[in-house]
Amino acid sequence: MKFTGQLGVNYLWADALCIVQDDDSDKADQISHMGSIYAHAEFTIVAAVGHDSNAGLPGINAIRNATQREITVLGTEVEQPPLTLITSLSTTLYQRTHILEATTWATRGWTQQEMALSRRVIMFTEEQIYWTCQEMSFAEDTNTQSHLGVTRIRCLDTEEFDLTSARDIVYISSDESDQAWYKLSRMVTEFSGRHLTMPGDALNAFSVILQQFQDLHGEHFVWGLPASRFELGLCWEPFRASLKRRLSVTTLPITSLNRRTSFPSWSWLGWEAPIKLSIEDRHVEEG
Repeated sequence: MKFTGQLGVNYLWADALCIVQDDDSDKADQISHMGSIYAHAEFTIVAAVGHDSNAGLPGINAIRNATQREITVLGTEVEQPPLTLITSLSTTLYQRTHILEATTWATRGWTQQEMALSRRVIMFTEEQIYWTCQEMSFAEDTNTQSHLGVTRIRCLDTEEFDLTSARDIVYISSDESDQAWYKLSRMVTEFSGRHLTMPGDALNAFSVILQQFQDLHGEHFVWGLPASRFELGLCWEPFRASLKRRLSVTTLPITSLNRRTSFPSWSWLGWEAPIKLSIEDRHVEEG
């Protein structure tokens, strides 16, 4: 609330507060609208710090522990070509994995929506703030007066996990259908490897992404499998991990029975492990 107020934004949506958590009908209704909420928000605030919602936002309501030391890469004395000034912070020191990949936020099932459905994201970590949108990503540790300092953050390169991204994935055919199906399959693999506090939330947590795909491409889904490619969807397979059966029932009532039901074994949603879903056009052609 303090951060949005400082930016002059009058409204803040927090699902934990704006969705009545002990009312199944309200939860089901609000979950069905989350895609629209993310898509029409000015931006999404990602609190990628700590292990739960009590961690706060470093630099806003808590002191940042990481020290930022500026390093001038190209000085102001350069006149030809036109002046280019790049300032980098010590946080750019090489690491085999990006700091975001080690956060609890990056492992939680519900948080995938924040990157996949938002137009703009402001992400707080312990050492710096990140910005990403459908066109570009920036990090606080690179400040520049030219395009040379534009930062491509590997784990924020969201074109693979954003169905509405303006950029195509360069190593996939530029055909719109190929791009869409590949992105969906990548998001399924990403989501299936994440953790859910309530395992029965699996369908609810991913349903917003399925709804967005349906709105964009007219596809209908049955337990996470596309109806038009159902036979291909049934051929999902484990992705670098062993499978564990999801024994929980759905958190919310589902189907025409209007009751909590078990996840079907023939769907990838019925298992707890990263999976691979081969549903692209080339898989159709391969039979």
